[in-house]
Amino acid sequence: IKKNSGLDILVEGQGNPISIMDGIVELIEEKGNKGQFVTVVSNDLKVVYGYLAKSFVTKGQSLEVGDEIGQVGINKDGSKYLRLEIYKDEKVVDPLKYIELQ
Repeated sequence: IKKNSGLDILVEGQGNPISIMDGIVELIEEKGNKGQFVTVVSNDLKVVYGYLAKSFVTKGQSLEVGDEIGQVGINKDGSKYLRLEIYKDEKVVDPLKYIELQ
């Protein structure tokens, strides 16, 4: 795990990132070699899921906890990472206060 404006989570095995909250897809961005970034909003929280090879959602789509967001991309060294950023009232917060890593 690497901290920056969020967490870079090394992903091992299969599985796709899932929504950690109910919300609405606000934005889907393509960030070149960093892949796609999906932003989900709910009340005062905004969650960004990044480094995706592709997203499974569309802008404006309603999500529930557990819905798949997309497929994790593979970087140049062959590793899979998920970037997770969380904002509360537009300020960066520690994602570890909202999730448990296993």
